[in-house]
Amino acid sequence: MSISVQEKGLLPGMALAILISLVWSVDLYAQGPSTTPSNTITVQAYIDGEAELRIHKDYVYWYEGSKKACKPGRYNGANLPTYLNGVPWMPHWHNGDPKGRDKTDHYPISLSTLDLDFKLISVGYNQQDAGIVPRTPINTRSNGDDEHIVEIPDKEPGAMWYTFTLAPIDWQKKAVAEFPDLAKPDSDLNHKFLARVKELKATNAAYFEPPPV
Repeated sequence: MSISVQEKGLLPGMALAILISLVWSVDLYAQGPSTTPSNTITVQAYIDGEAELRIHKDYVYWYEGSKKACKPGRYNGANLPTYLNGVPWMPHWHNGDPKGRDKTDHYPISLSTLDLDFKLISVGYNQQDAGIVPRTPINTRSNGDDEHIVEIPDKEPGAMWYTFTLAPIDWQKKAVAEFPDLAKPDSDLNHKFLARVKELKATNAAYFEPPPV
């Protein structure tokens, strides 16, 4: 088995980046299991209709792009906070209407990265409900290098409490899960991979500086 740029359909630069991240991951794997990220954010919000939570490293805000959707927390005359790690945040919208296009002021947070894993915890009629009531799937995307967006379509009637987490991606765990033989010193893939890395290091030494701890 070999790692082929052509087979994967990757550009050489992208393939190099993947190889570098795998080098770091395999090295870290050899040092022991990874730890749970310390700057995970748990979000709870009462949603009816389309809404976007936009995340930067040092703040978040709600963006409402629909004329018809209720703003988060504003369904049926309510004015409910969004909860970040259990702390209530009462969003300050730029106009007082419960519906329509608008955005909130920024709420300060602290994240080390915007490479985030999204995990849906629950969707329910009440804030403390467990389980996930079926709704339109949530999407996540990046808007350039400095903004991560959680898109909540919520096309079904009525409002729901959504609970989800955002945590830094564990590249070590992802790399080993996708290529488990890389962590096995005697595997054929490990030998071929390390031989290829040795070639790349000779011509791209600057890219192989160890990541900050």
